[in-house]
Amino acid sequence: MKICFFSRVRPQRLRLTLVTTLVSLSFSAAAADLLAAYRAALQSDPIYQAALSERSAGLLNRDIARSNLLPSASATAGYSENRGDRSFNGAKPDPLNYDSKVLSVSVRQPLYSMDAMARYRQGGFQADYAEAIFAGKSQDLILRLVTAYLEVLSAIDQQRLILAQRDALAEQQQFNARRFEKGEGIKTDVLETRARFELANAAVIEAQDTLDNAQRKLQAIVGRDYLVGEFALGRGLALPLKADTAEAWEKLALDRNPDIIARRQLVEIAAQEIKKNQAGHLPRLDLVASYSRNLSESIALINSETNLTSVGVQLNVPIYSGGAVSASIQQSTRLMSKSQSERDDTTNAALVEIRKQFNLVASGRARIEALEQAEGSAQETLEATRKSIQSGVRINLDLLNALQQFYTTQRDLAQARYGYLLAYVRLYDAAGLLDEPVVGQLSTLFRTN
Repeated sequence: MKICFFSRVRPQRLRLTLVTTLVSLSFSAAAADLLAAYRAALQSDPIYQAALSERSAGLLNRDIARSNLLPSASATAGYSENRGDRSFNGAKPDPLNYDSKVLSVSVRQPLYSMDAMARYRQGGFQADYAEAIFAGKSQDLILRLVTAYLEVLSAIDQQRLILAQRDALAEQQQFNARRFEKGEGIKTDVLETRARFELANAAVIEAQDTLDNAQRKLQAIVGRDYLVGEFALGRGLALPLKADTAEAWEKLALDRNPDIIARRQLVEIAAQEIKKNQAGHLPRLDLVASYSRNLSESIALINSETNLTSVGVQLNVPIYSGGAVSASIQQSTRLMSKSQSERDDTTNAALVEIRKQFNLVASGRARIEALEQAEGSAQETLEATRKSIQSGVRINLDLLNALQQFYTTQRDLAQARYGYLLAYVRLYDAAGLLDEPVVGQLSTLFRTN
């Protein structure tokens, strides 16, 4: 956007140009678009890397649970040296010196076990829960990245606007000083402009701190000194929506939102926990097979070898466990009720967020259009005020107010544009649709300076 208050380039305007150029050059070494930043974050963000490990561990619950339905086998081997003596009716003892060896293998296959079946189903739900949690954290990475990326660009925009405002005030201050020296102006004009200039100086320092903090936040996600100063948000913000109504977005959220899905899995996990506890009152039937080989197993079998193979079924019927099973059933039932309430709360929160962000996206477009018109009006007002001062109709304070209004409108417009993008991303996040294609779509909105 071209901003012109005087017909010739002032020293302050030159300084602004140099500062802007230096800012841009300082970013050139590591500048890339939003999509490249996302791919770098996939490799570097510690929160996402932790989520990958958490997911891998969670998926193993399915294999662990399946083991309860599969055969279990064990082998035992033993060797011992036996030294002693044996006597009969007070006769002289006979020494007993012999070695014992034993080898046994046993296999157990569940035929009926409600506990094993409940553990198997619960492991599947635990694996699905891990997938849902990972999906949520994958979306969270995109949300954190886009937020940090936009914060850097917003901070750069604010810094440029403040520098432009400060230098414009410096020009006006010099203009008022010259008029005062010639006897055409008044001291109040000089003091008013100087006060506004000093406030702008303070704002420049604050803007630099804000920019540094935003850059560090982005760096923590992408893993290196990754700056985005070569990119700026283009004028057009044409972003398609997956659905046109809030109700349609709510339906998408019910089907895709990872937090809702995760809570549903927790309810299923709790339901299987009840069945596991109920199994404490039910019998268990196993197929058992074993093979054993013994050499000198006992005193009576010295120097004898025994080979035994057995196959059969074993029924285990619980009778009484001190009330532990009944208490466990009651406990798990209450915990399931808790999980259901938390699922409902998560669902309600997601639907509220969907409605909120959908409304922000809809109103954001209208707000941007209104501020664009206000920006044009503010610029016209500023130019008209400057001319009115020259003709004696307006005073210096009117110009300062018009200048402030112009830059305030520009600031509000920039914030509205970034706020619109954030609402768009949060809408897709709440619906469970935030993925790399959405990042690529957003990336096309940023042009190279």
